[in-house]
Amino acid sequence: MKSKHLVIAIVAVWSAFGMANSAFGAQGAIEEIIVTAERRAESLQSVPVAITAFTGEEMDAQGIVDIKGITERTPGFTMGVFNPGQPQFYIRGIGSNEDGAGGDQSVIVFVDEVYIGRSAGSDFDLFDLERVEVLRGPQGTLFGKNVIGGAVSLITKKPTEETVMKFEGTVGNLDEVTVRGLVSGEIGDNVYGKLSFSSRRRDGYIDSRIDEYPAFFPDTSAPEQHDINTDSIRAALRMTPSDRLEINLTANWSNMDRAGPSYLAIGPGGIPFGASASLDPNYGDDIHDNFLED
Repeated sequence: MKSKHLVIAIVAVWSAFGMANSAFGAQGAIEEIIVTAERRAESLQSVPVAITAFTGEEMDAQGIVDIKGITERTPGFTMGVFNPGQPQFYIRGIGSNEDGAGGDQSVIVFVDEVYIGRSAGSDFDLFDLERVEVLRGPQGTLFGKNVIGGAVSLITKKPTEETVMKFEGTVGNLDEVTVRGLVSGEIGDNVYGKLSFSSRRRDGYIDSRIDEYPAFFPDTSAPEQHDINTDSIRAALRMTPSDRLEINLTANWSNMDRAGPSYLAIGPGGIPFGASASLDPNYGDDIHDNFLED
C-alpha cells in the first residue's frame, strides 16, 4: 500500500515574555518539562490533563522511530494496524475501527498543531522532534472535532541560530538501513532555516511460496510482506522581526510503500486452507510462509 501526505503549518506567536526551560533544585535536579497541552507553555506538573510527554532526546535514546514505539511506552495507549498506512489508535479503550485510509479517527495526530484527521496520514517516521505529547481523554475543547479518545501532538524542532549539521545511519538484520540527517542555521538577518530527512529500508519477514508452483500460477510473482520502505522530508523557516514577534513556517512530506499483512489459515473448513493444503500438506507449519499473490 502506498501512502503520501503533506503537512504545512504557519504559526505566529506574539508574546511579551520569553519561554525558557528551567531547572529546580541543586545538584541532581530534575529538569522541568514544558508542554503546550492547553495551547500555552506550562510545566508538565501543572497541567490538569492526563499527559505523557517524550522529548526528542528521550526518543533517540530509546530507539523510538514511529508512533507504535510511543504506544508501547504510554499507559492506556494502544495501536492496531488494518493495513500499513491505516493505523487504528485507542486511548483508554476509545478509538475507531474505521478500516478505510480516508476515515476520521477518534484519536487524532497533530503536527505543529495541524490536524491530521485521516488514518492514511498518521503513520510516518518520527524524527527531528522537540517532543511528543500524548493527551488522554476528550480534547475537543482545545483541539477541535473528533478528538474524543485523545490527541497525539508532535512538536517539531525550530531552526537554530547557530549552524548545526547532523547525520546518522543504522543497519540491522533483514538488510535494514536507516539514514537521517539535518542542517539548521541562520540564512539571513533574523531569519533561520532547517532541512531534515529520514529514510528507512528493511526487507519483509514473511515470504510467499507461490512462485514454487509455476504450473498453477504461471504469471504471478511472490511478494514480500511486512517490509519497511519510507521517506520523509521536513523544512522549516523561523523569522524574528522583533523581540515580541516570532513567525514559524513548517512543511512536512512523507511517502510510504509497503506490502500489508496477510492472513494464514490454521484450520480446516475454509477455502483458503483447502486450496493451500492441496499444494502443500504442511502449509501452516511456518508462520513466515504463505501463498499470497502479488
